[in-house]
Amino acid sequence: MIIEISDAVLQQVPAYTSPEDVKVDFAVWLYERERLTLAQAARLCGRTRLQFQKKLKERGVHLHYSIEDIQVDVQNM
Repeated sequence: MIIEISDAVLQQVPAYTSPEDVKVDFAVWLYERERLTLAQAARLCGRTRLQFQKKLKERGVHLHYSIEDIQVDVQNM
C-alpha cells in the first residue's frame, strides 16, 4: 500500500523533516495502539528492532511487556 502525503502538508508540520520521520511516527502510533508488534513496526519504518526501540524511547513510549511475557522468559532461562 502506498500513502501519499504532499510536500505542502509535510511543510506545515515542523517536526517532519523527511518522509522517514512520518514513517517512524506512523509505526510508533500503530505500535502504541497494539496494532503492530515491535518487529512489524520496526519493519514498517525500515529499522531494526533495536533502532525502533530507540525511537520508542525518544518518544517516551514503553515496550509492551506483560507479566505473562516475564513468566515465560523466566521459565526459559
